[in-house]
Amino acid sequence: MASLTERVNAILTNRREMYGPPHRNFDDIARMWSVVFGIPVTSRQVALAMICTKIARDLNSPQEDNLLDIAGYADCADQIVHIPRHDTTT
Repeated sequence: MASLTERVNAILTNRREMYGPPHRNFDDIARMWSVVFGIPVTSRQVALAMICTKIARDLNSPQEDNLLDIAGYADCADQIVHIPRHDTTT
């Protein structure tokens, strides 16, 4: 079986192909959540909220998928912070 890192990387590659780089998708979600909740929401906060969602799900029903997604969302949060926004190739 592939390592957690290898499985997460495969998922992230697939998601990038489907949705583009995390900062674009999470920026879109943050703008929508800002309107829905009536407060400013950042793309990093979106990633952290998604991690919380996966933790809550895992508390009720432990699944390997939850751990993979938690690691993936943590990687997305890191990319959001460290990848320059003008970089359109990532």
